[in-house]
Amino acid sequence: MITDINKATLEDFIDLPTVTEWDPTIKYTGIVILPSGHLHDSGWGSMYFIPENNGKATFKISGYSDCLHIDGIGGFGKSIAKTNWENPKPIGWRIDCLQCGLIRVFARLTLDESNFALSDFAIYGVR
Repeated sequence: MITDINKATLEDFIDLPTVTEWDPTIKYTGIVILPSGHLHDSGWGSMYFIPENNGKATFKISGYSDCLHIDGIGGFGKSIAKTNWENPKPIGWRIDCLQCGLIRVFARLTLDESNFALSDFAIYGVR
């Protein structure tokens, strides 16, 4: 378990356990992207995704995905109901760099639990 992502080392992130199931109702405050060191079948590098809550991280996901879709494929969010088009609410996506050199994408977000082992991985902003 990492209790402060900004003070964690690259090895701390690498050592987190990889999971295939998680609670999809949990809302996270960010996601750290860790290159897996392997190539996807497409030829692009694959990534692990490490959800974090207020600087704490306990697991990583995937390792096979070569593409991250913010707000899902196409960026439409989980629901493209007409009300979303008429009254959009900004997500406030941000990206920073941790002291160990990894990149973190953060906002109030959820993870796509349906495609963790596929080429594409999606995260969704919580409006």
